[in-house]
Amino acid sequence: MKFTYSCFVALLATVAFTSCSSDDDAVEESISAYAGKYQIVSFESDIAVDLNKDNVASYELVDEINSFNFSELEVRPYGDIDNKAKLLCFGLPKMYMTFEYPSEPEGYAQFSSYGFVTMYEFDVATNTFLMENHSYTEQAYIDNVESNREVTFTSDLVVVDATHLQTSIAKEYYDFITQEWVMLHINVLFEKQF
Repeated sequence: MKFTYSCFVALLATVAFTSCSSDDDAVEESISAYAGKYQIVSFESDIAVDLNKDNVASYELVDEINSFNFSELEVRPYGDIDNKAKLLCFGLPKMYMTFEYPSEPEGYAQFSSYGFVTMYEFDVATNTFLMENHSYTEQAYIDNVESNREVTFTSDLVVVDATHLQTSIAKEYYDFITQEWVMLHINVLFEKQF
C-alpha cells in the first residue's frame, strides 16, 4: 500500500510538473509571437478636441497630433536582446504648451514622445499583457511653471489579432476650442512593425 501511494504521489508530481512546463511554454510562445515594435495607428478619444489649433475638433487624435511617427510600443524581450526582462515600453504623445509667443497669445502646442516602462505577466487564457504599473506622472512646465499631469492606463494591453494590440488611457490634453485642459479617455490601437 505504501508503495502504491508513493507511486501515485510521484505520478501526480510528474503530471503537475509537465502541466506547469507546458503552461510556461505556451506563455513564452505567446510572448515571442507578440514581441517587437509597434506604432500607434489609432488614438481615439471619447471627446472631440482641437489639439492642433485648426478650429476642427476630432475624436481621432492621430489627425490632431502633427508628429505621430514617434509614438510607439515595444514589447520585450525580442530578438537578440540580452536582457530577457518582460517589459512594455510605451512612447505616448506629450503636449508641450506655451502662451509666451507674442504672435500666438492663445497658445502654441508641440508634441513629443514621453516614455513609460512597466513589467508584465502574460495571461494566455485572455491574451492579455497584465501590466505591473498602470499610471505615471508626465512631468512638464508651462511657461516656467510646473504643470505635471497624471496618465492612467484604464485597461491592460490586450491582443486584438496577430499584428494589433490595444489599451485605454486617461490623459489630459489642451483643447484650443474650449481653451482648457480636458481629461480624455483614449482607446489606443498599436500595429506591429517588426
